[in-house]
This record gives sequence, structure tokens and C-alpha cells, in this order.
Amino acid sequence: MECWVETDPFGRVTDASPEGARVLNLSVRGLIGRDLSLFFLDREPLARGLGALRAGLSSCPALTVPFRPRDRKAQRMRVELTATDNGTVRWQFSECVKAVAA
Repeated sequence: MECWVETDPFGRVTDASPEGARVLNLSVRGLIGRDLSLFFLDREPLARGLGALRAGLSSCPALTVPFRPRDRKAQRMRVELTATDNGTVRWQFSECVKAVAA
């Protein structure tokens, strides 16, 4: 099952796969409209990635960043950001790597 979330170019969620929403411990409906970067503990690499996509790149290198699903322990996740043809950004999530110390 694919694990992804789509946002506008600034990180506001517009759509998600059921698996992508599950990883963040929300429903797809509950995720739409939220600022996706708020789930991540280190937002700077993601902000740089989104900025690069807004500047015209089609994708940025994959990042391994700490994130905190709603009401759960922090973990590390591999994230790939890719610009879509309809002007959104697809955040493709890979398997969680490991737990992060609180």
C-alpha cells in the first residue's frame, strides 16, 4: 500500500492515502487542511525542500527526519518530496526507521 500525503507548495495538506494518514495517526479527512510540517521535529530540511520545489525543481533528495504522529512517540521517517503536475507536492513516506529519544 502506498504511503503518501499531498500538500500545497507551502505544506498544507490537500490529500493523503489511507496509509499516509494512518502513519500520522489521523484519518484522511482529519489530516486535510493541516500544516504537515508541524508533525516533524526538524522542520528546516523540509522547508528547504519545499522552497526548492517552489523555485522550480521537480524533486529534492530524500530526507530522513524525526516526526511525531499525533499522540504517539517520535520516530524517524524517510521522506521524498516531489512536485506533481497539478501544482501540489507529494510527500512519499518510507518505512519508519527507528524511535527517537524523547
